[in-house]
Amino acid sequence: MLLVAAFLLDHAAYHGVATVFVAVAVISVVAGAAGTAGRFGEAGGAILVALAGLGLALVGYFGQRRFTTWFGAGVVTYGVAALVLAIVSSDDRVGGGILLAVFGAGLVAVSFLLPRVWRARADQGQLPPPTAS
Repeated sequence: MLLVAAFLLDHAAYHGVATVFVAVAVISVVAGAAGTAGRFGEAGGAILVALAGLGLALVGYFGQRRFTTWFGAGVVTYGVAALVLAIVSSDDRVGGGILLAVFGAGLVAVSFLLPRVWRARADQGQLPPPTAS
């Protein structure tokens, strides 16, 4: 809810008010990351942390907030690494390393291609461009 409020306030040009919601959302993601693994299991907690990071990164991107975007990307990376650790047993380190490399390459590919696809669709008029502050 905090990220939705920040997103809507950023698009309504209330950037100062949105900053409060973003700051609280960043703190909530950090605090919530510690508690999700115990409640939803290791893999479920890792997925929820990665999704929360994705939300932070998207709100940061559309609100033109660099720290929020980078922090969200870092949280997604942490969530993916935690998911790999939850999936792979401690006996199979090589398989875990390979899986982590594949997931990392997937993250790099998505972060490389997604802005280009978004800009191409925005140029065609299908999507609104991010707001300028």
